[in-house]
Amino acid sequence: MTPESTNLYRMDDLLIRTGRIGLGLVLFVGVVAAMVAFDEGGGNAVARLAWNHAFPFTMALAPPVVCLWTGRRIRSRERRILSIWKALRNQAQIRVDEFVANSHYTRKELDDAVKLLNTRALAHYVHDRSNGVIQDARLRDVRLHVEKCDACAGEISLEVPIGFSCVPACPYCGDPVCIDSLDERRRAVLDRLRREFAPEAERLGGVPFSIPLFLVLLVFCWPAAVGYALYRTHSAKREATAA
Repeated sequence: MTPESTNLYRMDDLLIRTGRIGLGLVLFVGVVAAMVAFDEGGGNAVARLAWNHAFPFTMALAPPVVCLWTGRRIRSRERRILSIWKALRNQAQIRVDEFVANSHYTRKELDDAVKLLNTRALAHYVHDRSNGVIQDARLRDVRLHVEKCDACAGEISLEVPIGFSCVPACPYCGDPVCIDSLDERRRAVLDRLRREFAPEAERLGGVPFSIPLFLVLLVFCWPAAVGYALYRTHSAKREATAA
């Protein structure tokens, strides 16, 4: 499972779809009513219709507009979390200070995203606060084995952490180990771990959300349906924070 194919919150899709359908129906009814009034009495009849039914029309527009706004808000949060996940997947580890300084995310957003991904079993990241780094837990003990120096061809047999921040030197000639070779090996290890983890993540669901309950609330009390969607989003955030 990749960030591009992951749907953390199902409610945003449902809210946006419901809002679009509702908005389309309200506008369609309004246009048809205006056309009928125009055929019967011209522009004056349309003006009277608009004046007499402005409040009911506004009240009819409120539910789909609120659904659209709420769905967009939830989707925006989802995209930010998935964007952080994508950045984490592309590196063996990240330094929190550098990531926050070079991105538009806050430290709290990064921390909350990591906790949510771990809670939903989409990943397993470790936040080492003492060193200020976030790393995939599966990579903490992974080492890249370097058998030969590219400069002097000496047998060196070095073990390099996959999250290396500095390149070790050959004990014979003193030249640094080829960084391109280390990066290539690191990418291969990351790609292999992603493929191994994908089937497990795909079996796990996202945030619990009852579609039947949402639809019932939407029919009988649409503000309660919107409130339920927001509640499920924030409860998922609280669960991740408590994890």
